[in-house]
Amino acid sequence: MSSAITGVLSSTTRIEKANLHWRRPLIAGIVTGLLAALCIATDNTSYAVPLAVGSWFTSLLDTQQKFGLHLRTMSWSALWLAIGATIGGLASSTGYWQLLVVAAMSVACGFAGALGGLGLGNGSLTLVMYAVFAGAPVTDRAAVTTGLLVLLGGLVTIATSVLMYAIGAREQMRERPAASVPVGSRLRSHLHLHDDLVRHGVRLAIVMVAATAIAHALSWPHEYWIPMTVAWVARPGRQLTFERTWLRVLGTIAGIVFLTALMFTAGNSPYELAVLAAFGATITLIFVRAHYAVAVAGITIAVMSLFAIEGQSFDLNAHYRIWATLVAGALLTLGTLIWPARQE
Repeated sequence: MSSAITGVLSSTTRIEKANLHWRRPLIAGIVTGLLAALCIATDNTSYAVPLAVGSWFTSLLDTQQKFGLHLRTMSWSALWLAIGATIGGLASSTGYWQLLVVAAMSVACGFAGALGGLGLGNGSLTLVMYAVFAGAPVTDRAAVTTGLLVLLGGLVTIATSVLMYAIGAREQMRERPAASVPVGSRLRSHLHLHDDLVRHGVRLAIVMVAATAIAHALSWPHEYWIPMTVAWVARPGRQLTFERTWLRVLGTIAGIVFLTALMFTAGNSPYELAVLAAFGATITLIFVRAHYAVAVAGITIAVMSLFAIEGQSFDLNAHYRIWATLVAGALLTLGTLIWPARQE
Protein backbone atom coordinates (compact mmCIF):
# COMPACT_ATOMS: atom_id res chain seq x y z
CA MET A 1 0.00 0.00 0.00
CA SER A 2 2.80 2.43 0.85
CA SER A 3 4.44 1.84 -2.54
CA ALA A 4 1.10 2.53 -4.24
CA ILE A 5 0.71 5.81 -2.37
CA THR A 6 4.29 6.77 -3.17
CA GLY A 7 3.66 6.07 -6.85
CA VAL A 8 0.50 8.18 -6.84
CA LEU A 9 2.23 11.13 -5.18
CA SER A 10 5.29 10.92 -7.43
CA SER A 11 3.04 11.08 -10.49
CA THR A 12 2.04 14.60 -9.43
CA THR A 13 5.41 16.07 -10.39
CA ARG A 14 6.55 13.57 -13.02
CA ILE A 15 6.56 14.95 -16.57
CA GLU A 16 7.28 12.62 -19.48
CA LYS A 17 9.29 15.13 -21.51
CA ALA A 18 9.77 12.70 -24.40
CA ASN A 19 5.99 12.79 -24.94
CA LEU A 20 5.77 16.59 -25.15
CA HIS A 21 4.89 17.74 -28.67
CA TRP A 22 3.38 21.04 -29.72
CA ARG A 23 3.01 21.40 -33.49
CA ARG A 24 0.12 19.01 -34.20
CA PRO A 25 -1.63 19.89 -30.90
CA LEU A 26 -1.44 23.59 -31.71
CA ILE A 27 -2.99 23.09 -35.15
CA ALA A 28 -5.71 20.82 -33.75
CA GLY A 29 -6.48 23.32 -30.96
CA ILE A 30 -6.78 26.17 -33.46
CA VAL A 31 -9.16 24.10 -35.61
CA THR A 32 -11.27 23.34 -32.52
CA GLY A 33 -11.53 27.03 -31.66
CA LEU A 34 -12.33 28.02 -35.25
CA LEU A 35 -15.18 25.49 -35.41
CA ALA A 36 -16.59 26.86 -32.15
CA ALA A 37 -16.29 30.41 -33.52
CA LEU A 38 -18.03 29.33 -36.75
CA CYS A 39 -20.98 28.04 -34.73
CA ILE A 40 -21.17 31.39 -32.93
CA ALA A 41 -20.93 33.41 -36.16
CA THR A 42 -23.71 31.39 -37.83
CA ASP A 43 -25.92 31.48 -34.70
CA ASN A 44 -25.75 27.69 -34.34
CA THR A 45 -24.26 27.58 -30.85
CA SER A 46 -26.02 24.29 -30.09
CA TYR A 47 -23.65 22.69 -32.61
CA ALA A 48 -20.51 23.96 -30.85
CA VAL A 49 -20.06 21.03 -28.45
CA PRO A 50 -20.43 18.08 -30.85
CA LEU A 51 -18.60 19.76 -33.74
CA ALA A 52 -15.66 21.07 -31.69
CA VAL A 53 -15.37 17.98 -29.49
CA GLY A 54 -15.42 15.70 -32.54
CA SER A 55 -12.55 17.70 -34.03
CA TRP A 56 -10.58 17.88 -30.78
CA PHE A 57 -10.99 14.26 -29.64
CA THR A 58 -10.06 12.90 -33.06
CA SER A 59 -6.51 14.12 -32.36
CA LEU A 60 -6.27 12.76 -28.81
CA LEU A 61 -4.74 9.42 -29.80
CA ASP A 62 -2.05 10.97 -31.99
CA THR A 63 1.31 9.58 -30.89
CA GLN A 64 3.25 11.40 -33.63
CA GLN A 65 2.82 8.45 -36.01
CA LYS A 66 3.75 8.62 -39.65
CA PHE A 67 1.09 9.50 -42.18
CA GLY A 68 -0.51 6.13 -42.90
CA LEU A 69 -0.96 5.05 -39.30
CA HIS A 70 -1.87 8.59 -38.26
CA LEU A 71 -4.63 8.77 -40.87
CA ARG A 72 -5.95 5.33 -39.94
CA THR A 73 -5.94 6.19 -36.22
CA MET A 74 -7.82 9.44 -36.72
CA SER A 75 -10.33 7.84 -39.08
CA TRP A 76 -11.24 5.12 -36.61
CA SER A 77 -11.34 7.65 -33.77
CA ALA A 78 -13.75 9.93 -35.64
CA LEU A 79 -16.03 7.01 -36.48
CA TRP A 80 -16.18 5.59 -32.95
CA LEU A 81 -16.60 9.02 -31.38
CA ALA A 82 -19.64 9.57 -33.60
CA ILE A 83 -21.05 6.14 -32.74
CA GLY A 84 -20.58 6.76 -29.01
CA ALA A 85 -22.28 10.17 -29.20
CA THR A 86 -25.19 8.78 -31.24
CA ILE A 87 -25.82 5.83 -28.92
CA GLY A 88 -25.59 8.17 -25.91
CA GLY A 89 -28.17 10.51 -27.42
CA LEU A 90 -30.51 7.64 -28.31
CA ALA A 91 -30.21 6.23 -24.77
CA SER A 92 -30.64 9.60 -23.07
CA SER A 93 -34.42 9.46 -22.87
CA THR A 94 -34.74 5.84 -21.75
CA GLY A 95 -34.59 6.53 -17.99
CA TYR A 96 -33.17 3.75 -15.88
CA TRP A 97 -33.21 1.39 -18.88
CA GLN A 98 -30.12 3.36 -19.79
CA LEU A 99 -28.26 1.32 -17.17
CA LEU A 100 -28.46 -1.76 -19.41
CA VAL A 101 -27.09 0.23 -22.33
CA VAL A 102 -24.22 1.69 -20.33
CA ALA A 103 -23.33 -1.78 -19.00
CA ALA A 104 -23.10 -3.21 -22.53
CA MET A 105 -21.18 -0.18 -23.79
CA SER A 106 -18.73 -0.39 -20.90
CA VAL A 107 -17.96 -4.07 -21.40
CA ALA A 108 -17.37 -3.53 -25.11
CA CYS A 109 -15.29 -0.37 -24.66
CA GLY A 110 -13.24 -1.89 -21.86
CA PHE A 111 -12.52 -5.01 -23.89
CA ALA A 112 -11.44 -2.83 -26.86
CA GLY A 113 -8.01 -2.83 -25.23
CA ALA A 114 -7.57 -6.27 -26.77
CA LEU A 115 -6.81 -4.37 -29.98
CA GLY A 116 -3.83 -2.68 -28.34
CA GLY A 117 -3.16 0.73 -26.88
CA LEU A 118 -5.07 2.57 -29.60
CA GLY A 119 -8.01 0.23 -29.12
CA LEU A 120 -8.01 0.94 -25.38
CA GLY A 121 -7.85 4.67 -26.07
CA ASN A 122 -10.66 4.59 -28.63
CA GLY A 123 -12.77 2.48 -26.29
CA SER A 124 -12.29 5.00 -23.49
CA LEU A 125 -13.12 7.99 -25.73
CA THR A 126 -16.17 6.24 -27.18
CA LEU A 127 -17.48 5.66 -23.66
CA VAL A 128 -16.72 9.28 -22.74
CA MET A 129 -18.78 10.48 -25.71
CA TYR A 130 -21.59 8.14 -24.73
CA ALA A 131 -21.60 9.48 -21.16
CA VAL A 132 -21.55 13.14 -22.23
CA PHE A 133 -24.46 12.88 -24.67
CA ALA A 134 -26.50 10.46 -22.55
CA GLY A 135 -26.56 13.05 -19.77
CA ALA A 136 -29.47 15.11 -21.13
CA PRO A 137 -32.59 13.69 -22.87
CA VAL A 138 -32.88 14.48 -26.57
CA THR A 139 -35.00 13.20 -29.46
CA ASP A 140 -33.78 10.39 -31.69
CA ARG A 141 -33.39 12.85 -34.55
CA ALA A 142 -31.27 15.17 -32.43
CA ALA A 143 -29.14 12.19 -31.35
CA VAL A 144 -28.39 11.27 -34.97
CA THR A 145 -27.67 14.93 -35.79
CA THR A 146 -25.24 15.08 -32.88
CA GLY A 147 -23.41 11.99 -34.09
CA LEU A 148 -23.12 13.43 -37.60
CA LEU A 149 -21.76 16.71 -36.21
CA VAL A 150 -19.14 14.80 -34.20
CA LEU A 151 -18.15 12.91 -37.35
CA LEU A 152 -18.01 16.15 -39.34
CA GLY A 153 -15.71 17.71 -36.73
CA GLY A 154 -13.45 14.68 -36.95
CA LEU A 155 -13.38 14.86 -40.74
CA VAL A 156 -12.35 18.52 -40.59
CA THR A 157 -9.39 17.57 -38.38
CA ILE A 158 -8.45 14.70 -40.70
CA ALA A 159 -8.60 16.98 -43.76
CA THR A 160 -6.46 19.58 -41.98
CA SER A 161 -3.89 16.93 -41.05
CA VAL A 162 -3.73 15.62 -44.64
CA LEU A 163 -3.19 19.18 -45.84
CA MET A 164 -0.34 19.69 -43.37
CA TYR A 165 1.33 16.48 -44.58
CA ALA A 166 0.88 17.57 -48.21
CA ILE A 167 2.62 20.86 -47.42
CA GLY A 168 5.43 19.75 -45.15
CA ALA A 169 5.88 15.95 -45.26
CA ARG A 170 4.69 14.76 -48.65
CA GLU A 171 7.22 11.92 -48.75
CA GLN A 172 5.48 10.25 -45.78
CA MET A 173 2.23 10.11 -47.75
CA ARG A 174 3.84 7.61 -50.13
CA GLU A 175 4.82 5.19 -47.35
CA ARG A 176 2.57 2.23 -46.67
CA PRO A 177 1.73 1.50 -43.00
CA ALA A 178 2.93 -1.84 -41.64
CA ALA A 179 0.46 -4.70 -41.80
CA SER A 180 -1.37 -5.38 -38.54
CA VAL A 181 -2.57 -8.61 -36.93
CA PRO A 182 -6.19 -9.36 -37.97
CA VAL A 183 -8.77 -7.97 -35.55
CA GLY A 184 -10.49 -11.33 -35.08
CA SER A 185 -7.28 -13.03 -34.03
CA ARG A 186 -6.45 -10.35 -31.48
CA LEU A 187 -9.94 -10.45 -29.94
CA ARG A 188 -10.09 -14.26 -29.76
CA SER A 189 -6.76 -14.45 -27.94
CA HIS A 190 -8.27 -12.45 -25.06
CA LEU A 191 -11.65 -14.17 -24.82
CA HIS A 192 -11.26 -16.04 -21.53
CA LEU A 193 -12.14 -15.22 -17.94
CA HIS A 194 -8.53 -14.98 -16.79
CA ASP A 195 -7.78 -12.17 -19.24
CA ASP A 196 -7.10 -8.79 -17.65
CA LEU A 197 -9.09 -6.92 -20.30
CA VAL A 198 -12.16 -9.09 -19.77
CA ARG A 199 -11.93 -8.29 -16.06
CA HIS A 200 -11.43 -4.62 -16.86
CA GLY A 201 -14.58 -4.60 -19.00
CA VAL A 202 -16.63 -6.17 -16.21
CA ARG A 203 -15.24 -3.77 -13.58
CA LEU A 204 -15.85 -0.81 -15.86
CA ALA A 205 -19.45 -1.89 -16.47
CA ILE A 206 -20.17 -2.18 -12.74
CA VAL A 207 -18.61 1.20 -11.91
CA MET A 208 -20.25 2.96 -14.89
CA VAL A 209 -23.68 1.58 -13.95
CA ALA A 210 -23.17 2.78 -10.37
CA ALA A 211 -21.93 6.18 -11.60
CA THR A 212 -24.91 6.61 -13.95
CA ALA A 213 -27.43 5.58 -11.27
CA ILE A 214 -25.89 7.91 -8.69
CA ALA A 215 -25.84 10.78 -11.21
CA HIS A 216 -29.55 10.24 -11.94
CA ALA A 217 -30.38 10.03 -8.24
CA LEU A 218 -28.44 13.17 -7.28
CA SER A 219 -29.87 15.24 -10.16
CA TRP A 220 -26.97 17.68 -9.97
CA PRO A 221 -26.35 20.01 -12.90
CA HIS A 222 -24.26 18.35 -15.62
CA GLU A 223 -25.03 14.85 -14.36
CA TYR A 224 -22.91 13.42 -17.16
CA TRP A 225 -19.79 14.54 -15.24
CA ILE A 226 -19.67 11.52 -12.89
CA PRO A 227 -19.88 8.72 -15.50
CA MET A 228 -17.77 10.78 -17.92
CA THR A 229 -14.99 10.99 -15.33
CA VAL A 230 -15.13 7.24 -14.72
CA ALA A 231 -14.90 6.58 -18.46
CA TRP A 232 -11.92 8.93 -18.83
CA VAL A 233 -9.93 7.60 -15.90
CA ALA A 234 -10.50 3.84 -15.62
CA ARG A 235 -7.67 1.61 -16.83
CA PRO A 236 -6.98 -2.15 -16.56
CA GLY A 237 -4.23 -1.72 -13.94
CA ARG A 238 -4.99 -0.74 -10.34
CA GLN A 239 -1.92 1.47 -9.86
CA LEU A 240 -2.51 3.40 -13.09
CA THR A 241 -6.16 3.91 -12.14
CA PHE A 242 -5.10 5.25 -8.72
CA GLU A 243 -2.65 7.67 -10.31
CA ARG A 244 -5.12 8.89 -12.94
CA THR A 245 -7.83 9.35 -10.31
CA TRP A 246 -5.58 11.54 -8.16
CA LEU A 247 -4.38 13.55 -11.15
CA ARG A 248 -7.95 13.91 -12.41
CA VAL A 249 -9.05 15.53 -9.16
CA LEU A 250 -6.05 17.90 -9.18
CA GLY A 251 -6.51 18.80 -12.83
CA THR A 252 -10.25 19.40 -12.52
CA ILE A 253 -9.82 21.72 -9.55
CA ALA A 254 -6.99 23.59 -11.29
CA GLY A 255 -9.01 24.01 -14.48
CA ILE A 256 -12.10 25.25 -12.66
CA VAL A 257 -10.11 27.70 -10.50
CA PHE A 258 -8.26 29.04 -13.57
CA LEU A 259 -11.42 29.45 -15.65
CA THR A 260 -13.47 30.99 -12.85
CA ALA A 261 -10.74 33.52 -12.02
CA LEU A 262 -10.37 34.41 -15.69
CA MET A 263 -14.09 34.92 -16.16
CA PHE A 264 -14.26 37.33 -13.22
CA THR A 265 -11.38 39.41 -14.62
CA ALA A 266 -11.70 39.16 -18.41
CA GLY A 267 -15.38 38.50 -19.10
CA ASN A 268 -16.92 35.71 -21.10
CA SER A 269 -18.10 36.86 -24.52
CA PRO A 270 -18.85 33.98 -26.94
CA TYR A 271 -15.71 34.54 -28.99
CA GLU A 272 -13.57 34.75 -25.85
CA LEU A 273 -15.03 31.39 -24.87
CA ALA A 274 -14.06 29.99 -28.28
CA VAL A 275 -10.48 31.16 -27.68
CA LEU A 276 -10.52 29.50 -24.25
CA ALA A 277 -11.84 26.29 -25.79
CA ALA A 278 -8.96 26.36 -28.28
CA PHE A 279 -6.49 27.02 -25.46
CA GLY A 280 -7.84 24.16 -23.34
CA ALA A 281 -7.87 21.74 -26.28
CA THR A 282 -4.27 22.64 -27.14
CA ILE A 283 -3.08 22.16 -23.54
CA THR A 284 -4.84 18.79 -23.43
CA LEU A 285 -3.23 17.56 -26.62
CA ILE A 286 0.26 18.74 -25.64
CA PHE A 287 0.21 17.15 -22.17
CA VAL A 288 -2.09 14.14 -22.60
CA ARG A 289 0.90 11.74 -22.55
CA ALA A 290 3.30 13.93 -20.62
CA HIS A 291 1.34 14.94 -17.49
CA TYR A 292 -2.25 13.82 -17.03
CA ALA A 293 -3.19 16.49 -14.43
CA VAL A 294 -2.21 19.33 -16.78
CA ALA A 295 -4.11 17.62 -19.60
CA VAL A 296 -7.18 17.32 -17.35
CA ALA A 297 -6.97 21.03 -16.54
CA GLY A 298 -7.06 21.65 -20.30
CA ILE A 299 -10.00 19.28 -20.70
CA THR A 300 -11.92 21.09 -17.96
CA ILE A 301 -11.23 24.52 -19.49
CA ALA A 302 -12.24 23.43 -22.99
CA VAL A 303 -15.36 21.47 -22.00
CA MET A 304 -16.70 24.18 -19.69
CA SER A 305 -16.00 26.86 -22.31
CA LEU A 306 -17.81 24.91 -25.03
CA PHE A 307 -20.86 24.31 -22.87
CA ALA A 308 -20.81 28.00 -21.87
CA ILE A 309 -21.02 28.87 -25.58
CA GLU A 310 -24.25 26.87 -25.64
CA GLY A 311 -25.56 29.06 -22.81
CA GLN A 312 -24.77 27.01 -19.71
CA SER A 313 -23.55 28.95 -16.68
CA PHE A 314 -20.35 27.48 -15.29
CA ASP A 315 -19.65 29.84 -12.40
CA LEU A 316 -22.82 28.80 -10.53
CA ASN A 317 -22.22 25.07 -11.09
CA ALA A 318 -18.44 24.82 -10.76
CA HIS A 319 -18.59 23.33 -7.28
CA TYR A 320 -20.90 20.58 -8.53
CA ARG A 321 -18.22 19.52 -11.01
CA ILE A 322 -15.66 19.26 -8.21
CA TRP A 323 -18.01 17.18 -6.06
CA ALA A 324 -18.89 15.00 -9.06
CA THR A 325 -15.19 14.40 -9.72
CA LEU A 326 -14.70 13.36 -6.08
CA VAL A 327 -17.68 10.98 -6.27
CA ALA A 328 -16.28 9.45 -9.46
CA GLY A 329 -12.86 9.13 -7.81
CA ALA A 330 -14.39 7.24 -4.89
CA LEU A 331 -16.21 4.90 -7.27
CA LEU A 332 -13.03 4.28 -9.27
CA THR A 333 -11.06 3.51 -6.11
CA LEU A 334 -13.69 1.04 -4.91
CA GLY A 335 -13.91 -0.42 -8.41
CA THR A 336 -10.27 -1.52 -8.32
CA LEU A 337 -11.28 -4.07 -5.65
CA ILE A 338 -13.66 -5.83 -8.06
CA TRP A 339 -12.17 -8.86 -9.84
CA PRO A 340 -8.63 -7.38 -9.94
CA ALA A 341 -6.07 -8.27 -12.58
CA ARG A 342 -4.20 -11.51 -11.84
CA GLN A 343 -0.90 -9.89 -10.89
CA GLU A 344 -2.74 -7.65 -8.39
